[in-house]
Amino acid sequence: MKKNDMIDKIINIFFISVFTLLIFLKNVIGTNVNVIYITVLLFAFFIVSNKSVAVIIGFLIPFSSAIQGNYIIIIGLIIYLFKEKNKYSIDRSIFLILLIIIIELINCFNVYSTIKGFITFVITIVFTYIIINTKEKNNEEIIRYNILGIILASCIFLFQTFKSITFSDFILYNYRLGFAINSNIISNNFVLSFNSNELALYALFGISLVSFLRYKEKIKSYLYYAIIMYFTILGFLTMSRAFFIFFILFIITFIIKNKKRIISFVITLFFIIPLLAGIYNLNENFFDGIIINYQDRFSKNDMTNQRTTIIKNYNKVIFSTPKNIFIGSGTQNYNKKNNQLTTSHNATQEIFICWGIIGGIAYIFLIINYIKKSKQKNYKYDLNYYIPFIFLLFMVQTIPFLTQGIIIMLLYIALAPFGVIEQ
Repeated sequence: MKKNDMIDKIINIFFISVFTLLIFLKNVIGTNVNVIYITVLLFAFFIVSNKSVAVIIGFLIPFSSAIQGNYIIIIGLIIYLFKEKNKYSIDRSIFLILLIIIIELINCFNVYSTIKGFITFVITIVFTYIIINTKEKNNEEIIRYNILGIILASCIFLFQTFKSITFSDFILYNYRLGFAINSNIISNNFVLSFNSNELALYALFGISLVSFLRYKEKIKSYLYYAIIMYFTILGFLTMSRAFFIFFILFIITFIIKNKKRIISFVITLFFIIPLLAGIYNLNENFFDGIIINYQDRFSKNDMTNQRTTIIKNYNKVIFSTPKNIFIGSGTQNYNKKNNQLTTSHNATQEIFICWGIIGGIAYIFLIINYIKKSKQKNYKYDLNYYIPFIFLLFMVQTIPFLTQGIIIMLLYIALAPFGVIEQ
């Protein structure tokens, strides 16, 4: 390894370690860490690191609730434009972006919208566009750093959760891994938090990304199966029905598309099964509790947890006025604008709520253009490249997406596999 490469590696490890430590101290130990210090640290990371800002943002997305996301995106975009100049291009799809921005601006002229919110939205959607339209970006690093971010953020969240409740009580009282366990997490600013479905999305998304790396032989098998096991346990602790369903589909897809790896998969099971058996002997209530909790969730009369009612209510909202039909209500507080108690829990519906038919169609064409733009010239159809995008697409049908801040930037990470160059 060259001296400069070694120095760059040390710098990256230093910044990630210090950042993770500060988040841990604040959220688990309870140390009073001013979020401004974290913002300054990340600003220095953007400047000093040899890594692209797109790689660092990918790492930070799972930490979005614990950082000043709005400022980080603004700083990141400015530095990205300087660092990556002459690498990004503007194509005709910019007119789709401009159309969506105009629709969002029109919907800002009311008491429920702010200029700050509008600017944050514009920067987020423009930043995503520029990253996807950047040539020669290191897509493999983008994937790796996002996986690392999900692992570190979720580990801290696990420590935070089980500091407040014992594992036995978690299983006994049918809790779901998510911020509802800690009431203070909801009220405090810049505290690392996930709701159950959001955490399930990250777990499934992480599984799809690390599986792609394994498919491309970019990760050792032992590390792959260790990460898969971690994300699987994490996902099941959320008690998310969507996670359960898509995890089963993932297993089926894995078997169908990777017949050559079935033997190694079976061999690995011989190591995993004794480990699970050991865990069961230590705490047999763990698996019994998980199974009972899932049985309860799948046996409820309303399997959608009132999502059907929410969807029906918002369908009425979409067609309630000509304005809502054509240009929607905007992303800011659209539930209050339409006298609804909660936001939509379906990303597709949310697009049409926010931007109407005109903006909705524009965004769909924009996504199609992103997929085309992300593919390498020598790309040939392969379902393995699509799995992260497909899983993201389906999982966001169970949560709000456009209104979740920088989480919307998961889109460029889901498309990163298309840009992984053959070695």
